[in-house]
Order: sequence, then structure tokens, then C-alpha cells
Amino acid sequence: MATIRKRGNRYHVQIRRRGQSITRTFDRLATAKSWIPKIEGDIERHLYIESNGSERTTLLELFERYERQVLPSHKGHRVERYRL
Repeated sequence: MATIRKRGNRYHVQIRRRGQSITRTFDRLATAKSWIPKIEGDIERHLYIESNGSERTTLLELFERYERQVLPSHKGHRVERYRL
């Protein structure tokens, strides 16, 4: 489902489908309206995947990276490593 909002002299489009939220801003309303069906179709066909890398990073990987990069600089790194 798409929502178009006018903000100042621009148009903000937000599409929410299948747990995804895709946003984009346009200068013209006609351009915004023509963009919506294309993106919705791509989502339905599983062609549009907006990924910034955070979807592929697990919590374990974040903890391990924190342990390698941040913990050595802390005074109580041994206790903190145990907590992790």
C-alpha cells in the first residue's frame, strides 16, 4: 500500500508491503505516481530487496566484533568478556 504526502514543494512516497517499508521523495506528483506500481510489482515478484547489510549481520557477529575491536580498550575487559 502506498502513501503520498506533500511536504513543502516535494512529494514523499512510502510503500509498505510484505514487511518492507520503502520511501522516496519526488519533485513531481506524476513521477511519484508512476514509480509506485513499478516498485509494488517488483516487491510482489521478489525482485526488490532493499538491503543495507544489517539484515545479514547476526547478533553473534556483532558481539564477536565488539569483543575484538572495543573490549581491549576497556579497563574491565575480562569481566565484560565474561558477561558477553
